[in-house]
Amino acid sequence: MPDGRLTVNLTAILHDGRAVPENVLVQQIGSNRFRLLCSPGLVLGLAAGDEFELAPDDPQGYRLVKRGGEMSVCKSSSGQIGWSNVARR
Repeated sequence: MPDGRLTVNLTAILHDGRAVPENVLVQQIGSNRFRLLCSPGLVLGLAAGDEFELAPDDPQGYRLVKRGGEMSVCKSSSGQIGWSNVARR
């Protein structure tokens, strides 16, 4: 991408044990170091702002280097998820 952003593939391990690729948006900050620009939807353990290195020997394909201070929360369900299922404050 012309603005310095690019995408890399990480591996998400699903609840049933299947490994699936997830393409995530990053900024390259070193030869093998990246800053995550958006929290992933499937890959666990990462959130926007985190810095990681690609690690092909790791099951998820990355090694966390530095936390960015953000938290990513993902809600999944085998049934329908709607606003009526979300607690309101």
